[in-house]
Order: sequence, then structure tokens, then C-alpha cells
Amino acid sequence: MMESKVIMFLFVFLFVFTFASASLDQTEISDDYFGYLHYLSNSTYYFYINDTSKNITFIGVNGTNAHDEISVPFDSSDHFRQRINYVWYDGWFDTQNLYLNEYVPLEVFYSQEFKEINGTYFANFTIEEIPLLNLTNITLNVTMDKTNGIGIIEFDQHAELNSSAPIFLVFNGSVSPHFYGAIALETRLVQNETDELMEVHLWFKDDIGDNGLRPHWISPLNSVNGEFIHLISPVNSQVFEISGTETNIHFEFSVNLSVIGNENLSCLINFINNGVNELIYYPNHNDNSSIWGVDALLRQGVYNWSVSCNTQNKLFNSDSSSFTISRVNNHPPIIITQEEGGGRRRITLPLENLSFNSSQNLGGNENNNGSIISLITGAVTGLIGKKGALGFGILLLIVGIGALLIHNRERFGLVKKKI
Repeated sequence: MMESKVIMFLFVFLFVFTFASASLDQTEISDDYFGYLHYLSNSTYYFYINDTSKNITFIGVNGTNAHDEISVPFDSSDHFRQRINYVWYDGWFDTQNLYLNEYVPLEVFYSQEFKEINGTYFANFTIEEIPLLNLTNITLNVTMDKTNGIGIIEFDQHAELNSSAPIFLVFNGSVSPHFYGAIALETRLVQNETDELMEVHLWFKDDIGDNGLRPHWISPLNSVNGEFIHLISPVNSQVFEISGTETNIHFEFSVNLSVIGNENLSCLINFINNGVNELIYYPNHNDNSSIWGVDALLRQGVYNWSVSCNTQNKLFNSDSSSFTISRVNNHPPIIITQEEGGGRRRITLPLENLSFNSSQNLGGNENNNGSIISLITGAVTGLIGKKGALGFGILLLIVGIGALLIHNRERFGLVKKKI
């Protein structure tokens, strides 16, 4: 018996350790977010920020954009850029919001012949004016490194404005966008049958007149860690009252399978009982079901519980919920009544109430006249009840008769006289 318990303990320990090791070595904690971008009054996009693949996906949710879907990569600073037709989008996000600006062409551009060295192209530009930045007669050194996919702008007199950005393929041309708040500079490499040029095109923020330098769109983010797993039961702050020391509790939670696709998912329920951690694995669910459930035998106490689920690449955590298992007292209450029933009343009469004041009538009889005998008789009656008083009176009578006979034993001839 002891051997089987040891084997079971080692099995549970090995399983939990394997799960924890896989979570640490092969997965990373999910830092994914989702939200909604209200682009126009009748055009809303759902977006999902995937921290593992480092891209953000926009999906149309209205009838006007139901078939729109686009994925955009973001860099290590959580910054992303994308050109769609004749509009540049510049966006970034933090843990609270997604920010997005829109830029349209200013119809001003400059062009120069370039030099090429091993797939890297160079050109120098003199820009008469960059509106909204209050810059005039600016000299730029532009590099388009197609080998590494990077475009670079260097200012001769304003090094703080130097910028690097990825190269995009737009209309069969290589372009690189650089954003400066109100203005964007697009460097473009033109290579066709007739031209081999480097160009710099000016774009401006479309809402600059109404919104200034504030982001055009600000969309709140929702953490997938709190939304991927939903705790169903027990509900938060629920109390279970039991008569013993432990009871069976049903646990249930759901997961958003659309987030992970066809990846395999494993889950743990993490219990904290009065500060003590316990990890329990719950595989009870159908392959096509998002609902997981299990019954667990738990002792009384205050519990916090949460769920952790992991795929091969990512770990998801739920919010925390609490419940209490408390023991109730089932002893019946003790009731004391004043009625005699089949026995005597157990009433204590304080000595100070046994006063010999003639004005008191403890016996409850007006004919007692407050005599000592009546007071004592009343007190005795009050202490032992009417039936007890009758027996006590008979006892007194027998004792009195016995005493009388002993005292007059010679008169009644109960003893021999002395000769």
C-alpha cells in the first residue's frame, strides 16, 4: 500500500515537473493583445497582436469590409508601417493602446541619379523646404540597402532626424517610409527600362489640421492572458458550507480555441489554499470543445484559483478567482423551559430573595400572613415544586412522629422500666 502511494506521488511530481519545464524551456508567456479599430463610422476592424510571430492582423467586421484582412509585422520597438494603395499608415502600441496615423501624398518629390555598390544604392539630395517641420535647404544622404532590406536617411545638419526603416515592394518598386510626426519622407528606388533614379517623396498627416500631432486613432488593448481563458465555476467569492472537513467541488473554464488554431493545448489549474500552492492537471474536455471541467475533493479553507494553458510555443494565464469552503455547526440548540413536565424545574433561587419581610408573599397565598413558616414553605415549594413539597411534608410528619415516640417511649411502654 505504501509502495503504491510512493509510486503515485513520483508520477504526479514527474508530470508537474515536465509541464513546468516545458513551459519554461519551450514556451514564452503570452504577451498578445486584441482590440477594435473604428476606422470609419461604418468600417471597424478587429485586430490581434501576436507577440510570438511579431505581427498584427487586421480583420474587417462590417459588411463594407468583411473580406478585408491584412497582417503587418512590427519591430522590436512595437512599431509598424504599411502602405495600402496611396496611403501610408504608421502605428505603434504599448500595453494600453494601439496608436495609428494616416499619411497622404503632398505631390512634392525630388529625384537624383544614384550609385550602386554590391546591391546598396546611394544618392544625395538638397531639399528646398520640408513644410510643417520648418526646415529649408536641407541636405540628405539616402541609402537603399536591398540586400538587408533597409532604407536610411541621414541629415547633414540635423542628426537627430536620422532614420532607418524597412524597404517595401510597392508597385514593383522599392520604397522606404520615414515618419516625422506631421510629415513623412518616402525614399524610392526607380529602376525600369527608361529610368534608374532615387527619389524622395513628401507625405503629410491627413488630420493635421483637426488633430494636430495627436494620433489619428487610439484603440484600447485587451490582454489575451485575461481573455483567452474564462473561469466559469466556482464563481468569484462563492462560499461552500459543509458539515465535514472536505467536499467535492466542480471546476469549469473555457478557452478561446480560435486564438491557437489547431495547436495542441494542455492546461493546469493552480490552487492557492491559505498560502499553499498546489498544481493539478485537468485534461477533461472534448477535442472540439472549448469547455474544460473537473471535480476535485478539497478540504475546508480559503482558495484562490487560476488556469494556465500552454501550446508548444506559448503560455496563457487566466485571471484569478476565489472561493471559500467553510464548516457549519450542526449541534442542536439547548432549550430550557419553565414547565415541570415529568420532572422538577431546575431554577436557582438567590438567597437574597429569601427575605423575611412580612410585606412579601413568596408562597402566593394571602392567608400565610407573612409568617416564617409560610415563608419557608413558600420558598421550599418554589424550589422543589408542589409534588416535592408534598413528599417533604410527609417526611417531616414521619420524623415528627418518630421523635414524639422516642421522647415518650416509657409512657407508651416501648421500653422496660427499671426495677
